[in-house]
Amino acid sequence: EHCSKKCPGKTCKRCAGKGKYTATCVAWYRRYWSQVRKPPRGMADEDRQKAMNAALKQDPRFWALLVTASSSALRKGELLGITWIDVQDGDEIRTNFALRGQWDDKEGFKETKTDTGRIAFLLKEAREALARIRKDEKVAKKDKATSRIWPYTEVDTWVMWTDLQKRLKISNPDTRRPYRFHDLRHTAALRTLKRTGKLS
Repeated sequence: EHCSKKCPGKTCKRCAGKGKYTATCVAWYRRYWSQVRKPPRGMADEDRQKAMNAALKQDPRFWALLVTASSSALRKGELLGITWIDVQDGDEIRTNFALRGQWDDKEGFKETKTDTGRIAFLLKEAREALARIRKDEKVAKKDKATSRIWPYTEVDTWVMWTDLQKRLKISNPDTRRPYRFHDLRHTAALRTLKRTGKLS
């Protein structure tokens, strides 16, 4: 396929100046179409609730991750980088805390996408979910204060989230593919917008 009649040539971002799409690119987009950027669209409340209920039965820790993601608007890497010492204040879970960085499967702990040191907020439902798993005896014995709350890799998180949706037959109506984990960030933003009329 030719790029377009108005292809600017060497500066074209679509075809990288080659004038044509490569077969590899076309195959990649067909396979991973759900990863292509679309207008922000959060999950339908019904789909979100169905996913939360199933995740709670499957793994309470993963459920707490989904609850926090869909209420705090934090990115996946930022969530995976949070430790217990970041959010705990004695036996209580803080309302806000300093987000120091994010988790990366290759590099480990590193700076966030925008910058480090910003303040993250946890709504009541996220605080209750974290308190619930912290009270679990198995978690309490296994996790230290410096442990990551969610010791998953980014790939593990993506696989668990995708498999959960496929099992429940949940999909994004725009792409007809499972929602991306990043769509939970959009869900949090849109829920805040509906509730308060503003995003901050």
